[in-house]
Amino acid sequence: MEFRTAIHSRPLVALLGLLILSFLVACRQEKPAPVILENYRGPAPEGAQARLGRGVLNLVDYSPDGSFVAAGTGIGLSLHDAGTLTEIWTLASPSSVISEAFAPGGDLIALGLENGSLMLVDAATGQVVNASGRNQDNENGIYALAWMESGADDSRLLAAGFNDGNVLISRVVGRGADSQVDVVGALERHSSGISALDYSPNGRILATGSRNGVINLWDSQDLSWVGGLQGHDLSFAILSLDWSPDGGNLLSGSRDDRVIVWDMTVLAAAHTLTHHQADTVSVAYGPDGRQFVSASSDGDVNVRAAEEPETVAMMRHDTDVLTGVAWAPDWRSYAGVSAEGQLSLWPLDQAAAVELPPHFLLGHSLSQQQVGAVAWSPDGVLATGLGRQVLIWNETRTMPARRLDGHEELVTSIAWSPDGDQLATGSRDGQLIVWDSETDEILLRLEHHEDSIPDLAWSPDGRWLASAGALDDTVIVWDGVSGQIRRRWSANGGGAWSVAWSPDGEQLAAGTTDGRVLFWVLGDDQAQEPHKRLGRHLNWVSRLIWLADGRLFSAGADNRVVLTELDTDRSVAFGGHSAPVRDLAISPDQTRFASAGRDNQVIVRALNSESTSPLAILLGHTAGVNSLHWSPDGQSLASGSDDGTVVLWSTAP
Repeated sequence: MEFRTAIHSRPLVALLGLLILSFLVACRQEKPAPVILENYRGPAPEGAQARLGRGVLNLVDYSPDGSFVAAGTGIGLSLHDAGTLTEIWTLASPSSVISEAFAPGGDLIALGLENGSLMLVDAATGQVVNASGRNQDNENGIYALAWMESGADDSRLLAAGFNDGNVLISRVVGRGADSQVDVVGALERHSSGISALDYSPNGRILATGSRNGVINLWDSQDLSWVGGLQGHDLSFAILSLDWSPDGGNLLSGSRDDRVIVWDMTVLAAAHTLTHHQADTVSVAYGPDGRQFVSASSDGDVNVRAAEEPETVAMMRHDTDVLTGVAWAPDWRSYAGVSAEGQLSLWPLDQAAAVELPPHFLLGHSLSQQQVGAVAWSPDGVLATGLGRQVLIWNETRTMPARRLDGHEELVTSIAWSPDGDQLATGSRDGQLIVWDSETDEILLRLEHHEDSIPDLAWSPDGRWLASAGALDDTVIVWDGVSGQIRRRWSANGGGAWSVAWSPDGEQLAAGTTDGRVLFWVLGDDQAQEPHKRLGRHLNWVSRLIWLADGRLFSAGADNRVVLTELDTDRSVAFGGHSAPVRDLAISPDQTRFASAGRDNQVIVRALNSESTSPLAILLGHTAGVNSLHWSPDGQSLASGSDDGTVVLWSTAP
């Protein structure tokens, strides 16, 4: 096997001088105003009216000709014009996209999903060409992909690296929508999950980076092991690999903050750079190999001369946490994704910054910012939580019309007053806030809970507001105007997860962590103990709904929904979910009910029917569903999920 050392003919001093001069010139120029775009519509699942929000941004990649950027998210893939970020198409995926790569030629995009499936997408149309099945229930995702032209038969090889340490090699024959895929081999299983892959320029060597900080080299023809490279901290994953254009050097970036330049003639580190103070999320050589770049999660972008990499020109990406970077083939710009949910384009050639102002696309979710609650007002205004914010959507539900900022942590519950004049929100910060729905003014800020407030319920007359304290084991009834505490009950060590008023407003039911439903009479000021207890679930009762005819629905973490006739205590249980049921919703005409589960499903059933079979199973979320609410006209069912989006399902009678 033959490796060639990179040879650089341009004088180093001149090269560094030009680099520094370009940065100085750019600093003297007036910075152009950034271009801000907004698009809050994500790819809608099949059968849905719309999806609000575009999910969490995971990664980005340039097409080989630099014309497009593809953004992989928690809910799918979108293709954008690389100059303007204008959306070309979007594609919903069944699981979070955690790796992506354009094929040589740019006709296909390979996607690795969190559930372990591999998808090939026609780059021209956004249509799925080929998709493999899921693998081990989200525990064996594909975290790295790499393409290679394979030879005279016009086929290409695609390497896919799995979280269990396996690397499968597939042969892709044909172009675009006519492509056919066959698995042709596998590398010897690694001892740790695969986190980075890259073929050498001549296609003879495949480099694999693992979560244990080791880089391995493999012969791409017979798939035999060639050697290993160790220099990164063995406790941190390799995040990025890139070969120099002549194959003489290999760059690696890791979570250990280091960038290493490997001399492939001796399989040893030529330079170890530790200028970054955060994860090195991406490394890449320039087109001629004379320079290379690295980007870290704290927003630093370093440009280095290949012969003297200790000398650095640094830019600052204006973000708190940079989670992914892709470099344009012509090296004039780069694309970034951040934990703040921004897809952005930046000039890499700083002298051209005036001609290439930064572009930002808003509409994605912040990292770890799930939708914890959704609720329709009596007149059809939709409010949703997103992280610690409450979003009030416009009439067409294409953009947030208003944002309510007042909580410090995830919004877990939302409830409109019966007249729609007030909006109550609860959060993991233990605060209950009552907002004026017209002015967005905070009317009440109530802080008597010690931890998360998973549920809120207004009494039918709008006078009282009940709240459940998950960890402080309390149920509180508040005066909805003054904020004074009317009653405070203990859940008797069970923790309170849900509350519901009787139709006449005289009783309050609360669901507990130990699977019981407790009942209190509001007018009995002397009683502290509940006047009735029902054991309905094996563990926490996540939602209660008291029907107009006096029956009580309950949802539980035992994967069941139970409908109880309170006069007789007779009950009917509904299965169908394979994970805890998180929420319930009743249609306005009380003919149907829906349940939402951590299994990503929404199941719709007839309320008064001898059959327990579902009317519909709504699939489209890529993570657990936390909240459901039917629109007042019965036309739409809103579901909020850990994937950071709200889906509006068509539910016309």
